[in-house]
Amino acid sequence: MTLRRGGPHRIRPLPDGTVNAVKAVNDTTVHGPVIQARAIGNVSLVPSPPTARDGLGDAADRLARATRDQWRREEERRKLRDPVPLLVRWRPAAEDLTDHWANIHGSADGSVRHPLPLAGRLDGITDLHRRVPSRRLVVLGRPGSGKTVLTIRFVLELLRARTDSADPVPVLFNLGTWGPDTPLRDWLVGQLERDHPALAEPRPGGPATTWAAALVGADRILPVLDGFDEIAGGLRRRALEALNDTNPLPLLLTSRHDAYAAAVAGSRALTAAAAVELTDLSLAEVAQYLPRTARRMAAGATRWDDVLADLRDHPERPARARLVTALTTPLMVALARAVYSDLPDRDPGELLDGDRFRTVEAIEDHLLDSFLPAVYRDERPARRDRHVRGLTFLARHLTRLGTHDLEWWNLGGTLGRPTRTAVVGTVAGAAFGLVDVVTVLWCVLPGQGLGFARSLGLAALNGVPFAVTAALLFGLVYGLAHGKVTGRPSRVRVRLLGGTCRTRELFTRRLAYGFLGGFGLSVVGWLLDSW
Repeated sequence: MTLRRGGPHRIRPLPDGTVNAVKAVNDTTVHGPVIQARAIGNVSLVPSPPTARDGLGDAADRLARATRDQWRREEERRKLRDPVPLLVRWRPAAEDLTDHWANIHGSADGSVRHPLPLAGRLDGITDLHRRVPSRRLVVLGRPGSGKTVLTIRFVLELLRARTDSADPVPVLFNLGTWGPDTPLRDWLVGQLERDHPALAEPRPGGPATTWAAALVGADRILPVLDGFDEIAGGLRRRALEALNDTNPLPLLLTSRHDAYAAAVAGSRALTAAAAVELTDLSLAEVAQYLPRTARRMAAGATRWDDVLADLRDHPERPARARLVTALTTPLMVALARAVYSDLPDRDPGELLDGDRFRTVEAIEDHLLDSFLPAVYRDERPARRDRHVRGLTFLARHLTRLGTHDLEWWNLGGTLGRPTRTAVVGTVAGAAFGLVDVVTVLWCVLPGQGLGFARSLGLAALNGVPFAVTAALLFGLVYGLAHGKVTGRPSRVRVRLLGGTCRTRELFTRRLAYGFLGGFGLSVVGWLLDSW
């Protein structure tokens, strides 16, 4: 704030009864909470206008807009609000999965340790997070119970309520790519720089750091960590211990129940974190939702009405009980909606066929198998089958890697090392051989009057050994340097002038390697040509 001289005013005490005093001269700027008064004597207190000298507010606002646009599109694609959100509910998790209430309340002497009312439903997730004094919340649930949907709703609701540039930006991170050997804050910085390249730029006028590092360091990011269970099983205990070291960083963490419980058993619950567990959907909740997703027919009925009435009237029948059990997770309800509500020619009554679906898993497999054809229903059959085969291939690839993150630079790992080496060598050999053939054909032989056919034969005879040599050399180099692992992309900044000493050293070294390699290939080509 800025102190300016003015007329006499009374000093108002602070809430604790104390009064701070300050000596000031005209236009003196004071930083921090100094006094609670409009004026002191003839010195008026005028709030200083907000400044953007650090630029973090603008960077945070840009990130908030990008995050909001990203997850709003995802929400629309998943039809999470079409026609209404499916109300996911939760209850307090077991006591052994929650930290001490005194820690959650941040009570230094342990005097405040009363439990908080944690039960609620999807539209109250942001209120629940705010009610937890530590702002650290763990959400547990079984597969398909709605954890990821909850995190999307949480991020969007917080962004809608965000009114100040100083408010932290909720960002959704997939924990499956994090290893506890990397400090969490460093990993958050790396993920932000990867997904938002503008945040990888150096921050001007400040310490040597990027915008992403500055935002994380200033606690302008609220991490929403989805998929603790996707961390490799042998690393979860260490990962939980590393998360405990981040206290008091506010966050929201999701995990499958069993994975988190096993990690807690080997360590302790997430420090200062309350925990809730998502509950199964009831038949009444499913009956409230599914008919609203289907087209109305005569007398306002829908294709779901007879099926749901049968489930209510005959719960003792095994086929009905299996279908009720299958529809207790939001994932299966969403699949049933896509397969039977969105398609005009599908009858959900077939789900009651006890001879066809003898287990709950059979119903779930049927819904999963029917989802992709339903999504690509407007494509030609051949094109639709190609989509299904491609996505199936990618799913198996991710399963083999043990992750849900599709990274294009890891797609090369779908081929074995010998195959990758052979492909690189073949492509490199073909390229070098073609260049050699074209060079000899256009630059060496035209003046010798041999005719096109004979010249082409001589050029090919010269190019084939060169191509074979290049293929062997490039294949060998690739196999030794990159055959075991696939490469990762790196950020590149082109600078015409300047640069660090290390950059110039690397450039000089690699330029020398290039000259030596080119000279060596030239010698080999000359020897082959002479032979």
